[in-house]
Amino acid sequence: IEILVNVLDIKMSASGKMREVSSSFFADGMFLSGLRNNTAIFSILHRFTGIGLSFGSILIVLWIGIVALGPSYFSIYEKISYNLFFKFILFIWTLVIFYHLFNGVRYLYWSFGLGMSLKSVYVSGYIVLFLTIIFTFGAWFF
Repeated sequence: IEILVNVLDIKMSASGKMREVSSSFFADGMFLSGLRNNTAIFSILHRFTGIGLSFGSILIVLWIGIVALGPSYFSIYEKISYNLFFKFILFIWTLVIFYHLFNGVRYLYWSFGLGMSLKSVYVSGYIVLFLTIIFTFGAWFF
């Protein structure tokens, strides 16, 4: 029976001798369980962004619904639209939409077991952040 002592890739065998381990650290599932813990945190964040998008969508529908009420309500629509705080909230909402979209695609790949190496996880995370920023600024300024 082998017991993982610490993250420094040292194992202790049943006889009490310590030996260095290279790839069996990953094969024992310790790496994958740590990766699952991190993905659980990201999964929770992904769900929170989904909930935020739901509330934001309701506000957007109400905002657009004001226009549908007729010309007398258009001044309310204009006041809301020109408010700097509303523009900030709308910008954050757009940022969250793209983050949720690209991170959802990332999770779809993970569901098939693709991109689960540590390097792939970090690279895909940076790609999600990069695409989120590029698409958000693209939607707002182009």
